[in-house]
Amino acid sequence: MDLSNKELNRLVSSSNNILISGPSNPHLDVLASAIAWQFFLLKENKKVDLCFDGQISQYTFLPEKVEILQTLGNLNKFKIILDISKTKVKQLSYDMDKDNLTIDVVPEGGVFNAQDVTTDRGEYKYDLIITLGADDLESLGKVFSENRHFFYSRPIVNLDISVLNENFGQLNIIESSSTSLAEVSYNILSKNILLTYFFLFILYSFFIIQRYDKFES
Repeated sequence: MDLSNKELNRLVSSSNNILISGPSNPHLDVLASAIAWQFFLLKENKKVDLCFDGQISQYTFLPEKVEILQTLGNLNKFKIILDISKTKVKQLSYDMDKDNLTIDVVPEGGVFNAQDVTTDRGEYKYDLIITLGADDLESLGKVFSENRHFFYSRPIVNLDISVLNENFGQLNIIESSSTSLAEVSYNILSKNILLTYFFLFILYSFFIIQRYDKFES
């Protein structure tokens, strides 16, 4: 676990925009762990989004202001780059109809040629993905199926407790002896002093509740 924590710290430290996701129709353990991870990463001055496919249960004791996306939308921007090192731009306008976008550029003191124009798909919005409780990427539902190239081009931290996990991440933390993701998250995040006692208490409470439920059943 110590080596995994070092690699996790390295991945998080080198990232600015982080996506947290998990299986479709996430249950309480996944949601609670995701919110705790988001809180922790925000304290680390990271930009963090939660995105889950399917039905999202509303638990009254979870923070009310947490926003959970159900689609990633546009992950990157298509760029049209015009070289203006030799000829400057006097005026720029565009027109868009049903099928076409036309950009009109009026040069100043010269002309533009086709070789002055290049295109770039641009970087994806997120530079790190954290998955919680997902046996494989397909279990993420449309979050994955509609954004396959994105998931295959970004490092993934894969946290799970299932022996069926396919180890699809660049970093796989699979604790099959743990009873919940909350327990795994608690063990990792409790080592960081920036995580408040409130969220440590929340995670630990979920861990205790799940152990009690299993004992009762």
